[in-house]
Amino acid sequence: MGSRLRALRLLHPFPSTLNASLVLAIAVVAGAELTSAIALAVGMLGIQFCIGATNDVVDVRLDSVNKSWKPIPAGLVSDRVAIGVAILSGAVGLLAAATQGLLPAFLAIAMLGCGLLYDLRLKPTAWAWACFSVAFALLPVYAWLGASGSMPPLPGLLIPLAALAGPALQLSNGLVDCY
Repeated sequence: MGSRLRALRLLHPFPSTLNASLVLAIAVVAGAELTSAIALAVGMLGIQFCIGATNDVVDVRLDSVNKSWKPIPAGLVSDRVAIGVAILSGAVGLLAAATQGLLPAFLAIAMLGCGLLYDLRLKPTAWAWACFSVAFALLPVYAWLGASGSMPPLPGLLIPLAALAGPALQLSNGLVDCY
């Protein structure tokens, strides 16, 4: 794989695209016009790119020992560039979310905050799961509310299920980090 393509791993493209696609699908089901659904998905993509790049900056010492193929330890991207990518993608994500209203912008800020709290403080602790639970519960609300202006149907079922999926996702994410 070319070095430019390997450098794209800084963005954690698979989980980032998966989350953005989920937002797009929920927004479309909620009845959003295509431009609104895309704006919400771009918001999520920017947030996810920011979280992924920040994670790689924070983990550079560990990755240089255990995952030397990752973009920063491999010398494909500098810390400075990775920080710039994180800031720019986070700003683009928040701006895209804000085009859909104040509440979607607030939810985007909350999800980004969860991801950054995980990266910067809670990842090595027993509380890391909480970040995933909160962010995962907010994702369908962000997409549906941004698309329709109202809460998703059955929020008493949907939000707790999403919150339970958070720790499962965190555990699988942690297992990937072990190898």
